[in-house]
Amino acid sequence: MPKKTQEDKIDLSHIFGEIVKTFVHIRLQKRVINKLDQLDDIYNSLKFTNIVLIFVVIPLLITAIIFI
Repeated sequence: MPKKTQEDKIDLSHIFGEIVKTFVHIRLQKRVINKLDQLDDIYNSLKFTNIVLIFVVIPLLITAIIFI
């Protein structure tokens, strides 16, 4: 077996470093995607809340003001 030279060792450590960086990058992307999904869920629930406010609560308030 040929002996590993210093260049071979550097090459292997460089490749390993790239693999680790890629893995960390993928993990961060997954985390960001999860956060964006959570924000989307919050936005959708707020949108529903606004619709309820506009079409239910405000007419009830107007009706209550008229009859009081």
